Amino acid sequence: MITYVKEISFYDYLLGSKMPLPPLGTYYVRHSLTRDSIIIGAHLEERTVGIAVIEFIPKPKLAYVFVEENFRQQGIGTQLVKAALTHAGEKSIAEVETCVIMQNEYGEVIDHILRKIGFEMIETATIIRGANDERCRRIWDVFMREKGKRICSKFIGRGYKTLPFSKASTVTFDRLKASIGREFASTLNPFSYVSNQNDRIVPEYSYITLKNDDPVAFVIVTTVDDKNLVFQQLSTALGHQGNGIFLLPFAAFAERFLGGTYGKVSAVIFDKNVKMQRLMHSFIGSLAESIKTQNFYQYK
Repeated sequence: MITYVKEISFYDYLLGSKMPLPPLGTYYVRHSLTRDSIIIGAHLEERTVGIAVIEFIPKPKLAYVFVEENFRQQGIGTQLVKAALTHAGEKSIAEVETCVIMQNEYGEVIDHILRKIGFEMIETATIIRGANDERCRRIWDVFMREKGKRICSKFIGRGYKTLPFSKASTVTFDRLKASIGREFASTLNPFSYVSNQNDRIVPEYSYITLKNDDPVAFVIVTTVDDKNLVFQQLSTALGHQGNGIFLLPFAAFAERFLGGTYGKVSAVIFDKNVKMQRLMHSFIGSLAESIKTQNFYQYK
């Protein structure tokens, strides 16, 4: 039934495809222009009925797979994934990663295809999403009134201060940079987002908490579309863990988000991050409009 599966350019896709894509697919196709990535199309005669997008920077990743509804359950998804791996092999790439949100439509189908082809699941995570809506504002107001303001006031009274990245001084950033790998885990490096062209840091929504001008906690928030936020990092210095100081930068972000113009915020919490998982289940999860499971895979 399928006459061929081949790489197609962005412009060929626009000109020749009559296949409607969901918003996520449109995002990945458009970003194939700005990233080192390719689009692979499955074609019936001259019509595109499925696509896969594979990225090569910062590391090889099968970013997206989609098959038009009328052509599903015919092995097209499998053909597209295999073609993506073939293109990776032609570039002498030994490993390809991908991920699947299991609760999304056809999440279990993609999971089955990946495992059948030889992908191995290497990690799992929780995706938590919140909305800037009346429900979330009501829950947050109750928390702050009953507990949050008292906790924050206690820290402020002890000399802790919190400010957005947009108002932090060069000296503050120098001290934060010097503390990465010493007081803060090197795996949570906020400076990795400074020059990131896709996940762009939002300085007025990212906050840092100081004690005696030394960084003790921070939150990093980014965006890819200037409409929705991604909560990338919540980190506390080693000498301050366990005392609840994370609440100061988190509360500053929450107040800014719920009073701002961004409509959604999401975060990915890996299952191996036991502390954040515990925090999500005991506190942050109550603010969520959805909580989903994401699996991460590797092919080699």
